[in-house]
Amino acid sequence: MPQPNIEILDKSPEVMMINRVISHDDLIKCYVIRGIVFCEGQDIAYNIEHDDQELGSHHFLVEIQEEPVATARMRIEPGYAKLERIAVRKKYRGQQIGAKLITDMLVFAQKQGVSVAKLNAQSHLELYYQSLGFETTGNTFEAAGIPHVPMQKKL
Repeated sequence: MPQPNIEILDKSPEVMMINRVISHDDLIKCYVIRGIVFCEGQDIAYNIEHDDQELGSHHFLVEIQEEPVATARMRIEPGYAKLERIAVRKKYRGQQIGAKLITDMLVFAQKQGVSVAKLNAQSHLELYYQSLGFETTGNTFEAAGIPHVPMQKKL
């Protein structure tokens, strides 16, 4: 069983747990969140959202009082960590949940021996990721019909 990273939200007395997923049940929770955020919320087809990188990735799940609220996955590549599929359910946005999730993922990446984290941010979130220390490293491109920008952060 993973050791949870327990934090108290700044604006709420609720307990937030961020865990690296190791059980099938928790992985299903991650897929459900991604289905809500990406497939339903952004009209991305399931066969695009779910790809052949799933089994080789580290998945992270955020729960508040046992309610799944956010998820992300990370691939460790030679020399860097690739953060992907970062999703926070709509009613939980604006509470720093995504920022805390990304912070924990970056700590995990450092423990894996990498010194750079990369992600492809949806363009409307570029300033958000810049506020977390990521820098834009290239031009806008389209993925799943949505404009994205490549970004990275030195760890």
